Amino acid sequence: MALLFLTQTEVDAVPQTEQTDNSQKPKQKVFFRGGFWWITIGATILIGTVIRLSRVFATQAEQYTFIAQAVVNVLIFAAILVQALIYRRQWQVMEGQWDAMQEGLNQTDRVIEKMQGQWDAMESQAKIMKESLAETRAMTKITEQSVEVARQAMVIGTQAYVGVHSLEAHLGNETVILRLENIGRVPTEWIKLHVRVSRIREDGLYTRVYEIDLGSIKLLPGNFPIPVKIPLDELTRHEATSILNGEVSLSIGGIIEYGNGFKNAEENEFGFEFRIDPERWFPLPVSFQRAEELQAKQVEVIKGDEEQEEN
Repeated sequence: MALLFLTQTEVDAVPQTEQTDNSQKPKQKVFFRGGFWWITIGATILIGTVIRLSRVFATQAEQYTFIAQAVVNVLIFAAILVQALIYRRQWQVMEGQWDAMQEGLNQTDRVIEKMQGQWDAMESQAKIMKESLAETRAMTKITEQSVEVARQAMVIGTQAYVGVHSLEAHLGNETVILRLENIGRVPTEWIKLHVRVSRIREDGLYTRVYEIDLGSIKLLPGNFPIPVKIPLDELTRHEATSILNGEVSLSIGGIIEYGNGFKNAEENEFGFEFRIDPERWFPLPVSFQRAEELQAKQVEVIKGDEEQEEN
């Protein structure tokens, strides 16, 4: 508001100076006086209308997205109207200057005085245009920031979110079926898994890390989980029985990396432990390390089952 008031005051000042130099000419009427206030009032009404219309949407995320996009367009339109009004008033002032120059050519005895007056008016116009350009650049920067905020809000509200839907232990087949689901609003672009399977036994720790690349898979949002087969390497029948008896702990954890639908990579960490009473998977707090981070400290397999069977 301060910018509009200052610009209006400076543009109106030039015709008053011209009238002082040439009292014989009638005072020039300012083009669309009060236009800046009408633009401000119109923009305020439009913003209020946008907020009222946003109630049509069912969720707050859709309402906020609609409001952010519409308000940005209203502000851009108001800025265009303000700039057009400034240019039109500047053109009006320049027309008055041109008439003054024609009169100066017809009255040679006042040429020097008129030229000096015109020079001062041109300096004033240059100052107004310079300040107007600086304010326009500032408004453009603010508009760009608003557009970026609206874009980020739209991405957050609609991007893909991939997590674990369910786990199934098939100890007889030496596998765990991990199902992934997308609870976002757009399909994924690609999916990659870093999975660590651990079995804690009385005689040691067995750990394996798998890198599973599902490629450019389009996991649709909603109840459309996809299964991923995780092998249980070197699982003996005795160890499977021990897991079902609760004597051996079986846990699985890792990181799900995926494209969120807007060409950005996202990741989600997970961890679960299989328990027999009741028979289900319980979530665990995990701090996963990828395969390359574990190479220096990979735990060797302790083959205690064969020794126990021999004994």
